[in-house]
Amino acid sequence: MGKLLKPRGLKGDVRVLFFNEFDSSLKSGLKIWLKEDVFFSHIIENIKIAGKKSFIKFLDCNSRDEADFLQGLTLYLSRKHFNEISSEEHYLIDMIQSKIIDENHLEVGVVEDMISISSQNIIVAKIGKDELLIPYVDDYVMLFDKKNKTLVVKNISGLLI
Repeated sequence: MGKLLKPRGLKGDVRVLFFNEFDSSLKSGLKIWLKEDVFFSHIIENIKIAGKKSFIKFLDCNSRDEADFLQGLTLYLSRKHFNEISSEEHYLIDMIQSKIIDENHLEVGVVEDMISISSQNIIVAKIGKDELLIPYVDDYVMLFDKKNKTLVVKNISGLLI
């Protein structure tokens, strides 16, 4: 869902980079998970999603020192708390471990991960022993079949070196 950045102020607020600012499932009172070596949970007391000024405050984090401990950790949310979407839509996480085929129905590889950057989403694909970054745009992605966990790509030869 996002990555915790540096503390904000003295009362335990933490600046955060949200991976999806536009339709976030995060809200006050919700239990989220953080991962250091193991997963542990916190409950959101307050949250503000506003680009670079976004922050989050947890119920049991009440000082700058406690907030500093959380810096660099990634936020996770249980799938049951995701916002509802239509059957034609999908979350980026749904694509992970999907089979990648090209427009000729030849198997190309597997989706290893998704990267969200400010300008677009990137598919991290495992092609043989290599890793390939595929922009998630119409020039390269034809279709994602959520039911069969298959991603159909085109023009992939232009990305291969």
